[in-house]
Amino acid sequence: MPNKFVLFARSVRAALAFAAGLGLLMLVWLALPLASQAGAAVEAEQQAPPSPDPRWLALVHARQNPLSVSLQSASPSINVNLTDGFVAGRVPSLATVVISVTRGAERVAYATAPPALDSGGFFYLAHPWITPYGYESGSFQAGDVVWVEQAGAVVSLTIPT
Repeated sequence: MPNKFVLFARSVRAALAFAAGLGLLMLVWLALPLASQAGAAVEAEQQAPPSPDPRWLALVHARQNPLSVSLQSASPSINVNLTDGFVAGRVPSLATVVISVTRGAERVAYATAPPALDSGGFFYLAHPWITPYGYESGSFQAGDVVWVEQAGAVVSLTIPT
């Protein structure tokens, strides 16, 4: 029969091995969420929305004629790029712009955009089909209704067939 000292040494050695193994498992467990978040960030960078066509942006940015200035100051404008999926326009203030796309009675896309000061007015640009995770979730179809709202003013545009 082993003496008490040998039994004590074996139990201490077993406890230390258990603690070391448990510590290693905790480190692996703590590192897993960080690795998945880093992978999601890299994946979101790879799925960045395409750049809008500069010719389309030039049309949206073009100075408005003097007769449309009063209309512009009253409500947002909507410009839809069916090729790239962007929605842009001019708004009367710096309040956040909410863009939603409905198909029938269901909302199929949604985005918010902070307007930027642009040549005597405010300009917004958004891609409602890009999810917060960077994935493209759809595209415009004939009959979709694009809604733009800012500070209680709402305008809509139906995508033609």
